[in-house]
Amino acid sequence: MQVGAVLLVLKQPCLVSAAVFTVVTEIPHKEEIRPSYIGNDRIITRISDIHWDNLPGIDINQTLDSTVNIDFISKKYEHFWPDHISGYTSRHLHPKQNLPDYGSDIGLIVTKSIVRMLFSDVDPLDDTSVCSVARFLQVGLDFYSMQRDGLRWAANGGHLNGRKGMLVMTSLLLNDDIMQQDIKDVSGPGKEYYHEDGLLKPRKSDGAPIWGQIGTTSQYWTYLETGNGLKTVYDPYGMIDGANTYQYCCNSMHWKGYAIAMYTMKNFYNVWNNELFYQYVLRWVNHGELKVPDTCAPIPGTCQGTSTPCSSANKAACDEGVKCEYDTSQRGVSYGPDPNNSTKCIEGSGRLTGSDGNSKNDGYYDSEFINDVFDAVVDLDGSLPIASVTDIDEESEEYDSSGSNFDPNYASITATLSIVVAVITSFF
Repeated sequence: MQVGAVLLVLKQPCLVSAAVFTVVTEIPHKEEIRPSYIGNDRIITRISDIHWDNLPGIDINQTLDSTVNIDFISKKYEHFWPDHISGYTSRHLHPKQNLPDYGSDIGLIVTKSIVRMLFSDVDPLDDTSVCSVARFLQVGLDFYSMQRDGLRWAANGGHLNGRKGMLVMTSLLLNDDIMQQDIKDVSGPGKEYYHEDGLLKPRKSDGAPIWGQIGTTSQYWTYLETGNGLKTVYDPYGMIDGANTYQYCCNSMHWKGYAIAMYTMKNFYNVWNNELFYQYVLRWVNHGELKVPDTCAPIPGTCQGTSTPCSSANKAACDEGVKCEYDTSQRGVSYGPDPNNSTKCIEGSGRLTGSDGNSKNDGYYDSEFINDVFDAVVDLDGSLPIASVTDIDEESEEYDSSGSNFDPNYASITATLSIVVAVITSFF
């Protein structure tokens, strides 16, 4: 069996830990952050490059009790984050002691970190704050070099969550116009570069966000009939949310953290560059799944063990605990793709109307901390404060680090060569 095949059958990564061995040509300045281990970029960033004034400084007293302290960030990014393989196989690259293997766990850490940095107690003269932000930037700079080297994090269930948020926050902390433009250029509705963008599409009727990842018409109807197959598949008719498995389990709730940043931090919304995203988060909080209006016919069926009719739109016709068994022989006859026009569906009263509004402000991979801050600071009417959608002033104060005793000895710095050193567990 090939190594790749071995990795695919393992339930968790083989790697225990990994580190970057950085070769330097001269003693680096104590404030320098290690350049990326990926690609040919050797961009040197210093702690004094951090634009602390871009952080909004939310009054911590405005939020409910939180358990996420500033050193939460320092601890989560203490170790190197190798992530230079895209797709679901990237989870086998993630060492157990360095970062989570699954993307939604990564996304939750990133969103909590971003929200925590928005608080007023994040202080450039506080060593813990400086260490936390510097470690976050270290990972963000690695990710940026991965992007410049051609890596992309297209939508894939929950696997590639968090990378876009890391990049956006890094670009704003450094006030880096080039990095911001690089992110914006590959972001937006219909773009398939970042996970978060690829899971949202504009509804054909009015441009409102609907959930789903690009797939085929056959994949869509197979999911509706069986619950199997591509569990993020988009509605091919562009009317309602697509397959909801990963919408509920692994994405929607922790995305609220990015909405907090868009609402409070100047330019976060602009650099994110996808107006559907903020609209979607508010819709999920206010309404849940969107299944109407819909002009496609539902899948017909009968309640298991009876002759009582039911359908994909009216599963409640069956007694509690009794399944609606679909008559899939009717695909292309009474429901499904229109046999005379492959771009349309057989018309009817709606495929999943009984599920409209399900899962309102609910799902896995949520965070009490993010939920509390969201409730405290975000206006659910859909408007954004003017400060969050205007560009950062070109001239902002730079932090003078001379008043801090922080010594970033957790990372090596200027490189001519970087080598990844990993420890691997036994397969058995």
